[in-house]
Amino acid sequence: MEERVKKLLEKHKGDKDLTSEKDYIKPGWDWSKANLAGWNLEALLLSNLKNRANFYNVNFVKANLKNVLLNGANLKKTNLYNANLHQIELEEVDLRFANLCDANLENAKMYEVNLQDAILSGTNLHKALLFIVNLKNARLTDSNLKEAYLWEVNFLGADLVGANLRDTDFDKKTNLHNVNLRNCRLDNSTLKNAYMNLDKIVIQEKENDYLVAKDIYLLLKNYFTREGMHDISGEYYYREKLMETKYNWKDKKYFKWIFNMFLNLVAGYGERPLQVLVWWAGIIFGYAAIYYFYNGIYIRIANNIASYNPKFLEALYFSIVTFTTLGFGDLAPKPGFFQIFASFEALLGAIFMAMFIYVFARKMIR
Repeated sequence: MEERVKKLLEKHKGDKDLTSEKDYIKPGWDWSKANLAGWNLEALLLSNLKNRANFYNVNFVKANLKNVLLNGANLKKTNLYNANLHQIELEEVDLRFANLCDANLENAKMYEVNLQDAILSGTNLHKALLFIVNLKNARLTDSNLKEAYLWEVNFLGADLVGANLRDTDFDKKTNLHNVNLRNCRLDNSTLKNAYMNLDKIVIQEKENDYLVAKDIYLLLKNYFTREGMHDISGEYYYREKLMETKYNWKDKKYFKWIFNMFLNLVAGYGERPLQVLVWWAGIIFGYAAIYYFYNGIYIRIANNIASYNPKFLEALYFSIVTFTTLGFGDLAPKPGFFQIFASFEALLGAIFMAMFIYVFARKMIR
């Protein structure tokens, strides 16, 4: 902190109001480590791109910074807790590691601002415009970003738990990789614009935090369903159910795990109709191979059942008509074991056909 700043603060330590010094204060001064908690600096010109002021580690707790001009300023590690920055315009400002908890930045405009590792929990950014802003690893839990514009904003690794993102405008360059979106409100937002920058597998899943990952997938599934983007919604539904399955194993709920694993393997939790067809083919060809190699079928008009050796195409045909429950026709299973064996194939066929119809219809209706 330079000497003239010290004298100025000493002069106004009683009223904590610098607005009367508007003509005296010039941009570019060194205010580093000053204690401006509760001070009124409204509409002061403190920094510009030619004369960059230094506010490193300044205490701005509950200070009034409405309409203050701070372009190009160094605000690294500043404490702006509960400060009023309503309608402030910031360009090329360094706010790394700053504390902006519960600060008011409603209608603020930020351009090329660096907020990496900053804390913005509970911060009001209602209708704020953020353009090329770096929020990497920032904490924005319970922040209000309603109707904000988030253009080319870097949220890489940011914590947005509980943030209000209703009616918020995203663009194609908004980076949302490794973001925690748990309990966010996304109604009427344009998150879909940033879909390509959303994780298909969220960081919480990679860290084996299955319950949190499940909640995030549920949130994204519901959002994309409302937006009519059902293919994307279906993929997040699949991940949601997969997290439920993994958590059941972790929580030793083995019966639920077995049931969910079956649904996943057979139909991808209802999102993979082709997977059901693969099982169809596997069962049909598998049964056909057994009928063929173990002579499990015969022709009804054959005189000697035991000595009949079916051709593979006959075994395949028999397996198909059995699986689809169309009836045996001229071919029939040999008495005994193969009658029971064929009955199980018919049962599997009924189950898998019903499953395919359900999954296919579900996809088509959407």
